[in-house]
Amino acid sequence: MTYELLPDHTGIRCLLCGSVSYCANDVRQRYCGRCSRFHEDKILEARWFLREALMALRPDLSHAESNALAEALLLAASPEHAPRGTLPQWSAQWRAAD
Repeated sequence: MTYELLPDHTGIRCLLCGSVSYCANDVRQRYCGRCSRFHEDKILEARWFLREALMALRPDLSHAESNALAEALLLAASPEHAPRGTLPQWSAQWRAAD
């Protein structure tokens, strides 16, 4: 799971970026405004599991570094799932080299 509801269900905490929202719509829709994604998204869950595995294998990585690496691994595996405008510039060059 990539989120947790606050005990009184008035807020939602994103376990990917750590932000907390008290907006009723965000809670109801399981949405993170900072990540701009819904938590029911299977790609988002895969990123979270990859990040956790990376942190277990490389405890020297920060959350930001493990998030970026997990995102890069997912985008390399399936770039069609990337939100519009989020593919790093290097990924287009990397794919063109293949």
